[in-house]
Amino acid sequence: MSRSARRDNHPDDMSAPVAVYRNIYTEDRFKQAYGSDDNATGSLRLREKLAGKCKCSRRGCLHLLRERVPLFSWLPRYRLRKWILGDAIAGLTVGILHIPQGL
Repeated sequence: MSRSARRDNHPDDMSAPVAVYRNIYTEDRFKQAYGSDDNATGSLRLREKLAGKCKCSRRGCLHLLRERVPLFSWLPRYRLRKWILGDAIAGLTVGILHIPQGL
C-alpha cells in the first residue's frame, strides 16, 4: 500500500465537507426583516439611557473608586518617610529573587 493511500484512509481523519446555506440580504431587505434604529422615534442612544439610570454624586463616585481601586483607599494614609525604605527593600528583594527564577 502506498503512503498516500494510507493517509487518505486513516481512521483519525475527521475532515468532512461542510455546506452552509443562508439567505443573502441587501441593506434594505435586512432592515425590513430585522428593523432599523434609523426610523425609530424617541429611541435614546445607549449613553443617554445609561446617563438617565446611573446618576451618582461626587461622594458616591469617590466611594465607588475607592471600593474598586484599592490604591485610592490606602494611598492617602501612606506614611512616605516612615514606610518607603522598607517597601523599597522588599521590592528589590522580591525582584532579585523572582527574576532569576523566571529565567
